[in-house]
Amino acid sequence: MMWKLLGGLSYGMKRWGGKVLVIFALVSLVATSPYWSQLGVDVPMETVGADVGWIPLPMSPTPTVVESEAKEEVVDASAKLADWPDFPYKEWFVREGLRIDCPYQLLASISFYESAFRPNAVSSAGAVGIAQFMPLTWGEVMGTPFSNAYDPEQSIIAMATYVETLRAILWDDSLTESQIVRRIVVSYCWGISNVLNKGVQAAPLAVKIYAQNILDATGYK
Repeated sequence: MMWKLLGGLSYGMKRWGGKVLVIFALVSLVATSPYWSQLGVDVPMETVGADVGWIPLPMSPTPTVVESEAKEEVVDASAKLADWPDFPYKEWFVREGLRIDCPYQLLASISFYESAFRPNAVSSAGAVGIAQFMPLTWGEVMGTPFSNAYDPEQSIIAMATYVETLRAILWDDSLTESQIVRRIVVSYCWGISNVLNKGVQAAPLAVKIYAQNILDATGYK
């Protein structure tokens, strides 16, 4: 069987040349990339502060970890996150959760799956910090130099403000709380314009896994 597979690959390389390698590389990249913070989208900031509520739910004991090249850091952070009340920067997550009337566990889980709580994390796309902001989105949300995105407190403030904006844009009385949270998390990862134009179900598989991990970690179904 192995020889047949190798023979088929050899034939494909002769017929299509480098295209096979390019396709294989792209598929591998999509399947393994640990960072998905593509936040460079236009967000109507006037929607911040809409009067919508949250239904806080208990966190599950242990979040599911997605395989990534940062596996060791993710596992270490997972141990801290699962030991709920102790995890990095908790006081800032709690404060910002109260400010926007959002479960602080959701903010912490997003940060965990974005950066494993690492303030100096940098993605291949250029997203930085504990909340993995892109320059354009950081400017829209905070209006301060992008270098501030490396500051964990400033990044948590920005994340909470951005989540509040997404909640206001995506709120729909016909949806359940979990459905709304899923839309918010997918938007944070994949971009609000993609969710509005294509819908949550069109998100790449890696984004869906990312979102499901966060919902599992925070008790949403």
